[in-house]
Amino acid sequence: MIFKFIKQSSPPDIAQQMADKIASLAKTNGRISWFLSGGSCIPIEASAANLLNESLARDITGFLIDERFGQLCNADSNFHQLQAAGFPGYKLRVVPVLEGLDINQTTQKYDKVIRDLTVSSSYKIGVFGIGADGHIAGILPNSPALLSTDYVTSYDGVYYQQITTTEKTLRAIDETIVYAAGPSKHTALNNLREKLLVKDQPAQLLKLIPQVTIYNDLVEGDLL
Repeated sequence: MIFKFIKQSSPPDIAQQMADKIASLAKTNGRISWFLSGGSCIPIEASAANLLNESLARDITGFLIDERFGQLCNADSNFHQLQAAGFPGYKLRVVPVLEGLDINQTTQKYDKVIRDLTVSSSYKIGVFGIGADGHIAGILPNSPALLSTDYVTSYDGVYYQQITTTEKTLRAIDETIVYAAGPSKHTALNNLREKLLVKDQPAQLLKLIPQVTIYNDLVEGDLL
């Protein structure tokens, strides 16, 4: 496992490095699956996508790591927020989660999408944020998502009905970039350097991914 903390919190610089990494992977691996997060990662992901050469972008497909269930194009939707941030859908396709189905049908359909891509994709790279409470994706501390054996699950969260990828999906990801900056994230970053129970800090699941790079404003160096 390669687990690096890089003390770099400038969104434009991170977006450039993210774009360079994804472009390099696309050149050498062919079909790339790019797992996209919501929250503070959205503007960085949108900027990185706009920096990609259009010919390379044809070999990259975006998949949401989690989504907030609701009507199509509802303001809380991560897909809608990516579009609003200027993610260039004209050159890089993102597979939507919400299609007007009920939450159970939506969850089952997206589970099949993720299950199929683990076979068809040559390389899977993720982008994650870390919540102040230590959550990643839609996996909150002590939530039912931690018990799921599927690729995708759903449950009633604190503020939303959550649809989220799970530990099973994280185990299928080859590499991830993490962005966590600001005083509210410092406790979570320090906790990530320790061995906590996943139920207390779901971000510990990142340690299942073979290569992790965490851009942050607190810590520099490798996880030992």
